[in-house]
Amino acid sequence: PTAVSMSRFPMQNWRDAVASLDVSSLEALAGDLPIRLARPARLNYAADRFSIDALDVDVGATRVSATGTLPMTTGPGAVTITATGEVGEVLKAASATGLVTVPAVEASGPLALEARVSGSLEKPLVSGDFSLGPGSVTPRGLSTATDVAVRAHLENDVIELHEARASYEGAALMATGTAPVSMLSEAGSGAVSPRPTGALATLRATVTGISPAVLRGVA
Repeated sequence: PTAVSMSRFPMQNWRDAVASLDVSSLEALAGDLPIRLARPARLNYAADRFSIDALDVDVGATRVSATGTLPMTTGPGAVTITATGEVGEVLKAASATGLVTVPAVEASGPLALEARVSGSLEKPLVSGDFSLGPGSVTPRGLSTATDVAVRAHLENDVIELHEARASYEGAALMATGTAPVSMLSEAGSGAVSPRPTGALATLRATVTGISPAVLRGVA
């Protein structure tokens, strides 16, 4: 990568720093997945505020973009983060990091994420929308699920599942629900963390057209 940075501040008052970072190029690999800077990026810090003029990174076929300003502690501002790509590429990227366990599935279909980070760098508040599909998912050793689609929204540390649907061996699944983010974090890490007051997990699901083929390899 190529970068030029300029800064001026007395070390004892680092919050009063003025700094900028210009990144003209970036090429890396996550496993065999290429990571490239789509265009030159600039990041700035001044007056206790961190700003991203524009940051566009291609992770395989997935484009991740960020822009906006956030204060370190208090004040107005928000950073918008978007990601568009293909779910199979995203699973490869996640697996390549080694930070998460990715299920053994083959998947395809469009994926889109739009998130907004407000609050401050010390206490960020995240909200956003996520959509996947329509696409297909093939678990190892099982038939392919088609017409797979998910739409979800995050607000106040609660995920609202607006829609989850799939067709499998002639059966159709439809589901909606809500879950606090803390519950999903605990499920992945085993840690216990406080949950927002009144935030309960709910799931409403219907399955129609169940046949013996649906249960093959599952039971």
